[in-house]
Amino acid sequence: MRRLSTRSGWGLYSRLFIVSLFTACTTTSEEPPQAEPGVVARIGDTILQAGELRDFAISTPQNLRSKQEGTAARQDYLRSLLVKHLLYLEAQVWELQESMEVQKRVAASWHQHLIEIYRNEQPPIQVEVDEEEIRGYFEKNDLGRQRQLSGILVEEESQAQEVLAKLAAGESFEDLARQYSVHKGSATQGGVWGYISRQQARRLKIPDEVFRELPVGVLSDILPINKRYLVMRFLQDQPGSLDEHRSRIRSVLHAGKLKEAKREQVRSLAREFDWKIESAGLDLLLKKAAAYPAVHRQHFSPREAIQPLFTYQGDQVTVGEYVDALWEDAGRARAGWGMKDSAAVVAAAEPTVMESAILLAAAKRAGIPERPAEQDWLEQTRWEFMVRQVRKEEVEDKAAVSEEEAKEFYQSREDLFRKSDQFDLIEVLVETQEKAQDLLATLERGDATLLDLAQEHTIRTESQEEPGKVHLHGRDRYVNPQLYEAVQAAEMEEIVGPVQVKGGYSLFKVLRRTQGELPPFSKMARRAHSLLRRQKEDRIFEELIDELLEKYQDRITIYQDELEAALPDTLIQRLAATEGD
Repeated sequence: MRRLSTRSGWGLYSRLFIVSLFTACTTTSEEPPQAEPGVVARIGDTILQAGELRDFAISTPQNLRSKQEGTAARQDYLRSLLVKHLLYLEAQVWELQESMEVQKRVAASWHQHLIEIYRNEQPPIQVEVDEEEIRGYFEKNDLGRQRQLSGILVEEESQAQEVLAKLAAGESFEDLARQYSVHKGSATQGGVWGYISRQQARRLKIPDEVFRELPVGVLSDILPINKRYLVMRFLQDQPGSLDEHRSRIRSVLHAGKLKEAKREQVRSLAREFDWKIESAGLDLLLKKAAAYPAVHRQHFSPREAIQPLFTYQGDQVTVGEYVDALWEDAGRARAGWGMKDSAAVVAAAEPTVMESAILLAAAKRAGIPERPAEQDWLEQTRWEFMVRQVRKEEVEDKAAVSEEEAKEFYQSREDLFRKSDQFDLIEVLVETQEKAQDLLATLERGDATLLDLAQEHTIRTESQEEPGKVHLHGRDRYVNPQLYEAVQAAEMEEIVGPVQVKGGYSLFKVLRRTQGELPPFSKMARRAHSLLRRQKEDRIFEELIDELLEKYQDRITIYQDELEAALPDTLIQRLAATEGD
């Protein structure tokens, strides 16, 4: 089978290829067939309905909506929708519906969909949490005791050792906290973090025995806390209130009981479906576990991998499927989870393979897969995965970026990697454009300087040093983009404005501009690879669409009257009008 010798990308809304698409679609020497009401286009045997196009246009993200008006905007939306159908035509030529990769992905999505439908249709599970359970949880987790934590958090263990030595020499804990601690909320308070419960201590990685046993006023050993180091003490204890914890405790207990009730439902279904372990598959699995520290599918021959490990009415879970499921939690799998003995296998199977297998069987028993709506979902999902596979093979697999290419891209496009410029300026920000115009007139008459006006009139509260003097950082590109963009375009010492910005209207003059630093390639390599790869994909995709248009142009027909009815000017205007919302 011959495939397109193209390179591709997924820039579905790129104006460049959209223009070529519509041009190709409308150039046909044959008289188009009579339009059907509500049909805006045909591509092969597929018809595109007005409702589909309308829904597509409305659901298009704001930043991808057409910037055109009238007919041009309608063409944009139609072209974008047609692209996926072009890819589907090609996927059919490639017979991707028979592809093992596509079949595997479709099956996984289909099974998960059926399980979700089955779950949603079951009566809701009711669980209750009583006061005795809440009180028991409160006491078991020692929530009735709160301890006031005072700590010095540092980046390096050597710093923690230095702090301990200075404390031993008699220096003040409070002074050392202000000097050394990187915990900003407490450093200015002399190290006082506040009262914590045992659960809060656990979130801070403070061991239970330290929380429980460290006497008030006694220093702890150095405690590793999320790659940092803590020297701490408790200043005093106070009793905790059950009332302040009751709502959260109830939620935690309710979630746990609901989870266990759902598990019991699955266990009950498993008994109905006669779920059981197969001795031959179990023996094979445990034999491999004894031979290897961590068992992978590759340790089984093809014949061994399809050996049944669990069976149930009309179906089975193989040894290979079980091992694959364990490795979805790689950390536990490496430690030998679910491989120690038969009890460990049965326990690990419940959340990994049994639940999905049994719920899928229940969905099938309920007849969910045969429903017309679900069959439509399956067909649409197969369609989507076939299109994605074309993209993968003709785009992702052909858009690799070498280290040399990434470095050359970085060097040629420093603007994409350089940190944002910083600016010092004098600015007066006022509420209305009229007031800004009056102040500008005052400046032009020479009755005052910009700094004079700023000190008297500006409403900007975050000014530095004194009213009117502003420093713009890179983050202001996102916090106040209108002002940053105007400042970036301004000439030095030139009064600019009024400019509508966040909070009002601005008059400003740039005093100093500091060019942003260019980080070394070693720190920007990943970003360079990503940006260049995206560019390659866009270019390759445009070339792919060009070839598909040439290949299938005689199978595409557009009905202009129906297109205009599907996307009337009022809708086009409404879609464009939401841009500033």
